[in-house]
Amino acid sequence: MCPYYNTNMAALLPHKELTVEVRNDILTVLADGQSTASTYRDKVLKTEDSASVVLKYNDIIAMKRAERSALVKGMDVVYIYHDTIDEASHTSDTAVFAACDKAISELKNLVRIIVNEFGGTNILITADHGFLYTYSPLKEEDKVDKRGFFDVDVTNSDITKKESIKRCVEYGRRYAIMQKGVQPDYLMSVKFLGGNTEFDGFAPRESIRIKMNGGGMNFVHGGISLQEMVVPVIEYHYLRNDSMEYKRNKQKYDTKPVTVNLLSANRKISNMIFSLNFYQKDAVSTNREAATYQVYFTDEDGKQISDIQKIIADKTSDNGAERTFRCQFNLKSLKYSNTATYYLVIADEQGLQLPQREPFQIDIAFAVDEFDFFS
Repeated sequence: MCPYYNTNMAALLPHKELTVEVRNDILTVLADGQSTASTYRDKVLKTEDSASVVLKYNDIIAMKRAERSALVKGMDVVYIYHDTIDEASHTSDTAVFAACDKAISELKNLVRIIVNEFGGTNILITADHGFLYTYSPLKEEDKVDKRGFFDVDVTNSDITKKESIKRCVEYGRRYAIMQKGVQPDYLMSVKFLGGNTEFDGFAPRESIRIKMNGGGMNFVHGGISLQEMVVPVIEYHYLRNDSMEYKRNKQKYDTKPVTVNLLSANRKISNMIFSLNFYQKDAVSTNREAATYQVYFTDEDGKQISDIQKIIADKTSDNGAERTFRCQFNLKSLKYSNTATYYLVIADEQGLQLPQREPFQIDIAFAVDEFDFFS
């Protein structure tokens, strides 16, 4: 991925080669010679596959079901662009947090539309870039002045300044693209499009920003930090319950909560306070989700006789030894019979599974103060 967000969107389009050129003083990204500006993306996509279309989330979400279904009818590939987070950042830096939650909700709704209305089965969700956010106010040492873009080694005349500005083709708070040969102060050189252009790329180190007019210093993107460059790729494959692939691989595809079993072998309790070990059978994975269990003891009639312990079964390790839990229980001060059967109950907190019941014997000589010695 290229570190500059003006080429990242283009990188998501089908292409053999990305190039750039300056058109009307604006850096334009080309995919195999075609402009990748928003108005041309549909054309670029159709060059690869004529049965394809580019849509915007805000447009299709406002349409009626029949209208949007007509747009994708007969299409092999549908690109849907979603821009909630970036749009929010233009309003206020702090708005991006609520926008992230909103974006997740909107994407889930979009997947539902693709599956239920479009009949889509193979869905890829990704992003063109990540972002940085700095909570605390930025100090002057957190910023780089764009005057460093000038050729400071030559006479600092107005002509030199104007020429230097021309040689800075484009810049933002986290990147600068220069004509070859320019060496801006305080910026780190980064290979731009594999070095096969007449331009060089530069980025501030760490979380430094380049000074620009206006607000928006806390929320930035376009640099080379992991947060800005590493993006998620979610592959969603929809299967109908009656499909042959689903039937053959039902166990693989069904998402179920992980289960918890009693690990301790001893089924006899001889103390009011004692501990037991439990085991999370499966690791949390693609089709095994975390679950929370309540664990407690009851008598034969189902009356609770101990405190309740909670097990949050969210372990992801493949090592079974790392998926164990130890819980301490306190029995109520009651009279227990060593011939009766008591039960350890392992209950799913959401009530989606039948509770497990493990029989126990309780043999405690003085579990209750029968003679009221301590009153």
